[in-house]
Amino acid sequence: MTEAYIAFGSNIEDREENINKALEILKQKTKIAKTSSLYETKPMYLENQKWFLNGAAKVDTELKPKELLDFLKSTEKKMGRKDIGRNGP
Repeated sequence: MTEAYIAFGSNIEDREENINKALEILKQKTKIAKTSSLYETKPMYLENQKWFLNGAAKVDTELKPKELLDFLKSTEKKMGRKDIGRNGP
């Protein structure tokens, strides 16, 4: 198994619920070893949006880095993220 660290966040709808759902999906392909506390942060760069709730997770996974990235991107899509560019909701 490989150890990886994943930063996550949400600023749409119920932010904490979104994070919890995404962590449940993450468990399908990884073993979550630890998660951080959640922190509220103001948006950067695209400032005209709601504040974020952010955290990080330490995971163990059999996935290769590109496979993990693809899985994370597909999780974002499942969660309803619209790809409007970096730093967006």
